[in-house]
Amino acid sequence: MAEFFLANSIYFKDALDILIVAILIYAVILLLERTRSLFLFNGIGVVTALYLLTGLFGLKLTGAVLNFFVGFFVVVFVVVFQKELRHFFEWISILKHISRSKRETISEVVTNQIIQACLKMAEQKTGALIVLQGEQPLDLFLDGGITLNGKVSVPLLLSIFDTSSPGHDGAIIMEGDKIKLFGVHLPLAENLEALKGRGTRHRSALGIAESTDAMVIVVSEERGEISLAQGGYLETIHDEDEFSAKVFAFLRQQFLATKIAESALSPKKNLKEKGIALLLALLLWFIFVQ
Repeated sequence: MAEFFLANSIYFKDALDILIVAILIYAVILLLERTRSLFLFNGIGVVTALYLLTGLFGLKLTGAVLNFFVGFFVVVFVVVFQKELRHFFEWISILKHISRSKRETISEVVTNQIIQACLKMAEQKTGALIVLQGEQPLDLFLDGGITLNGKVSVPLLLSIFDTSSPGHDGAIIMEGDKIKLFGVHLPLAENLEALKGRGTRHRSALGIAESTDAMVIVVSEERGEISLAQGGYLETIHDEDEFSAKVFAFLRQQFLATKIAESALSPKKNLKEKGIALLLALLLWFIFVQ
């Protein structure tokens, strides 16, 4: 009985070992597909095969050269693909994907309300700051704010940013089709060169765009122009069509990210990628363990 239990424990341990590695490989494959960097998978496969051959045939010189280049390319990989690596750790967080898949996206109707309100405020030279959340949570970077949970409309946005309204100098945080908070203080940007002489409102927009993947809409009360802050950059918008196109493109990206997360967790989706991950995990188990 003890031998039977021990044998079953060993089989279970090996199966669990293979499953964990397969999940990690699956996450890497999805990441490379999403960032259109799947060509890296081939390169990693070649280097791995060479490394295994050096151990199998005792090729000491090749092994030494590979160790040097692997260490060098790891540093380069981390620097060049730091954003992708951050997404990798998000991908392997199952709970985060579940919570993200339940996150509401902004509808087309509400998006048009935001765009029309911003155009009107630009015409009236009324300052505004609107944060559209990306995949990353914003709570750690927000300070203060008043809870509203009000459905977006042009009159509501105009009243919030009216100079006689409390909190008009702060930002509003969108959550789905509702304004979650208004009068929020955002972190100030460190890259002052990117501001090009603009004021505190633009610096706040750039600050949250440096720290997260959010898109921030800024309306200047001095110039009456609209700017977009995203990915640590601040861009001035020149016409209504460009403004609409960029906002809708950002929201489509968030919608697709949510669908990709749901697809990654679905047992009926990505069967090819899951099969490849499992086969590679089995191969690695036979090479290094069996």
